[in-house]
Amino acid sequence: MAVGACGFSPQAPGAAHDAAAGSDVDAFVPQDVPDAPPGQQCFGSLAIARICYRIENLPAGPRTYMVADTINTDSGVCDANAILPAGNPCVIAAGTITLTGIAALHVIGARPLVLVATEPGGIVMSAGTILDASSVFTQIGAGTSPAASCTGSVDATAKAGGFGGTFVALGGNGGDGDGDTGHGTPAAAIQLTQLRGGCPGGSGGGNNTSAAPGGGAIALVATTITIDGLIAVGGAGGHAPGNNNHGGNGGGAGGLVVLDAVALAGGGEVDAKGGGGGEGTGGLAGLDGTAGYNFPNRAAESLGGSGDTSGGDGGRGGPQTDLTRPGADGHAGSTAGGGGGGGAAGVILVTAANVPAITFEPAPQ
Repeated sequence: MAVGACGFSPQAPGAAHDAAAGSDVDAFVPQDVPDAPPGQQCFGSLAIARICYRIENLPAGPRTYMVADTINTDSGVCDANAILPAGNPCVIAAGTITLTGIAALHVIGARPLVLVATEPGGIVMSAGTILDASSVFTQIGAGTSPAASCTGSVDATAKAGGFGGTFVALGGNGGDGDGDTGHGTPAAAIQLTQLRGGCPGGSGGGNNTSAAPGGGAIALVATTITIDGLIAVGGAGGHAPGNNNHGGNGGGAGGLVVLDAVALAGGGEVDAKGGGGGEGTGGLAGLDGTAGYNFPNRAAESLGGSGDTSGGDGGRGGPQTDLTRPGADGHAGSTAGGGGGGGAAGVILVTAANVPAITFEPAPQ
């Protein structure tokens, strides 16, 4: 139900269902949002994703995506008329927004993305469509957190493994190397005060490859949201070192998905898993960890690198069957580097009172 010039105010997260097991329930506290100022209309019930417009600039009419495309949030695609919350997100708004056909939107750039539908038809993702701000070795999702904003981590030394990226939950510790207990430890958990993605994993001791970025951040804001497709904000898997006797990199944390609506429907999937840590290298080449969003087998957990070497295996990314939200610790190496820790699970915030037959990884808050 729309509420006049104030947009809508769905039920707050946590009111209809509990937070995921093992999560930091204090990491996100819904904030009261004020009524729209005179002459404006606002959309969304969460302060971190509430978008306002002056009435004369209110977007209307349909916007439809039907083919594969890339959305760069640092480009001119963002609506300059939107009045933004903290975090300076990129807003794409229309009366209704539909992804159909073979639409597969890859979202990159420094700014997180907010899709806003101003009319009752809302946002619809048809079966087979994809909205992807996940990070892999060759792509960094939109709005992922840079290392400088993820404070408190300790880098690995010598042959030890790097830490897994943190978000609301902690990433895993790196594994120790042979004769080296200087494994990486992750940054502190983050409190969500604005749209942002997950933190990157740390580098293993002596590892000469690039660190794994966390997953990006996407918010959908509408009266109704229907998801029969896939939204992905997984963290990247950690690299194994390309040089011998060094530690694996930690996996990137999963990112953030906000579904801010009165009604939620569909049978699709929302995926915010952390990436697995890379294997340490000792004698033989180690294996990289798998990304949180692993398209060929996306129902599986993101695995740490594990091969027939004397380097320690990487930790699995979160969520896990035994550790519901954190990334798992990397394993110690028998004669060489330890594996990297797995990246923490991302965060999925759902404001609608109903949670339909959508597959969520991890469970929504």
